[in-house]
Amino acid sequence: MSHIGFIAAAYAITAIVLAGLVAWVIVDGRIQQAALGELERRGIRRTGRQRGGEAT
Repeated sequence: MSHIGFIAAAYAITAIVLAGLVAWVIVDGRIQQAALGELERRGIRRTGRQRGGEAT
């Protein structure tokens, strides 16, 4: 008895889900970087950083 169809479908679904998660992380990272840039443009800085960009 061959289960190749089931195995191929399982791998395909897993690959699609993983690709979706990777895409989501990349898109969300870009959105967060843009939001951070907007806050920094308005003068709101990250805590723990000085003007020179060195961590305190």
